[in-house]
Amino acid sequence: MEQNIQLDVQTPTGSCHILVQPDQQGENLADLLRRHELPLNTRCGEIGLCDGCTIRLLHGCLRNITTNQTISIEYPIDHSP
Repeated sequence: MEQNIQLDVQTPTGSCHILVQPDQQGENLADLLRRHELPLNTRCGEIGLCDGCTIRLLHGCLRNITTNQTISIEYPIDHSP
């Protein structure tokens, strides 16, 4: 049985936590964030031309749902000013 995943999101205006249910874990990150009122800039239609939807992974891992490649960070990145 898959477990919920907690996604910690930091934006220029603050941070929040999103609980991702097992049935949502294969979804596009832009769609998931949009549903939680944290839209990415997807002005090129999410095809990767403008870098408007670029994110920074600070800790943990992500899986590319197209290539199934996993990107991970073993140690948290210090993101303090």
